[in-house]
Amino acid sequence: MEYVALIPLLPLVAVILNGLLGSRYWNHQAHILGVGSVAGSFAVSLVVFSQVLSGHPPTQVDFFQWIFGGGLDIRMSFYIDALTAIMLMVVTGVGLIIHIYSIGYMHG
Repeated sequence: MEYVALIPLLPLVAVILNGLLGSRYWNHQAHILGVGSVAGSFAVSLVVFSQVLSGHPPTQVDFFQWIFGGGLDIRMSFYIDALTAIMLMVVTGVGLIIHIYSIGYMHG
């Protein structure tokens, strides 16, 4: 389940690209990258949700060690269980709907 990192990374990359290159290269089409990245996050959330529904056990995906020393070991990780899968669907789904709505709302 290492692809779970794509859920926050896709919108982050889109924000950075739109912020740096948006006005220079795709001024009136910048929403395509934004909506596409959130749709990609929603698609990955669908995959995670389907795996949890099929009986995949709760999983902790570690990314990197954040703080360490002595007996302290704090890692950046995602814990994927049924509640997490449902919340991923809700948050990315509502975020996608908001992005799609904002295209028409901000037009002109």
